Amino acid sequence: MKACPRRPLRRGLAIVPFAALCGWAGVAGTHAQPADTPEEKFLGAKPDTPGQGQMEPFSITAGPEGAVLKGEDTFLIARGRGRRTRVTPYARVLVDANWSPRRDALDNASLTLQPSLGIQRIEQQNGGPISHGAWFYAHLDFRQRRGDIKDETSGRVESVNQTILGAGVEFKLTSLYEAYRKAANKTGFFNDYPRIDIDYFGVAHNSEPGGDLPDGIVVHHVQVALHGDFRFPACWKQEGGNTVCPLVLQADYTGSRATEGPERKWESLGTATLRYDTGTEIDLAITYRSGKEQGLQYDRQLIFGLLWGFGRSKPAP
Repeated sequence: MKACPRRPLRRGLAIVPFAALCGWAGVAGTHAQPADTPEEKFLGAKPDTPGQGQMEPFSITAGPEGAVLKGEDTFLIARGRGRRTRVTPYARVLVDANWSPRRDALDNASLTLQPSLGIQRIEQQNGGPISHGAWFYAHLDFRQRRGDIKDETSGRVESVNQTILGAGVEFKLTSLYEAYRKAANKTGFFNDYPRIDIDYFGVAHNSEPGGDLPDGIVVHHVQVALHGDFRFPACWKQEGGNTVCPLVLQADYTGSRATEGPERKWESLGTATLRYDTGTEIDLAITYRSGKEQGLQYDRQLIFGLLWGFGRSKPAP
């Protein structure tokens, strides 16, 4: 690894959005799923049971130990084309950032744009379109990343900005449809299916000369990521007869491996949040994050604090 004698540390929480054209993806659709349009079901924006809600696409958890900002949102750009195999353009926005009040903390943030094409199989049933079979989308990645790294010689924390380009395919695990439908019917909230994303990334630009940076953050990487959220069907009745199911788990795992250089080993970054839905804009939450992604080290954080969800809502009809 090389030393990195550069500019002084800049403190603060960087908030970054990831913009992307995308469609959700899937493997093995065992049940036909009706919707007003195939694109709406492909997006996951239309729950199967009326009256179900969805969580806000972005959230920030903050406490004395620091803060973690994460989230993503998907936008339908235009109606798809094709009678049996439909191709549809989407746009996705993703946000990822963390901050710690510690003096030597490694604070990281990133913003991405993914032009994407969703691909799904279409059939007609009861006079309307249904989607079935595998759900997936192919996408390009345009990522802007700011990260803190520690100089191995001086021990100082320095910052670097990078432009990272990539491409990949994401699959949505629709084989879990029946379990998720039953949970949604009980909790009143729709859980989007877990997704697996397989990508290839390369660094296009660094704010500092590549020779001054650690080898691990300037080489190309292959990456496998798993995303999911689930509202537990552990419910009870409040006074007045309302049923509440407040426990929600949100988890992300990323494994990346350099394709060149001396250290070609898998690195892992995990983030998990257990939130207690209070029914207001502010929830109670515990967030844990630790690991390394594409050569960039993340501090180990365990945050007991408050979670604020924000962004456009996707109410059920």
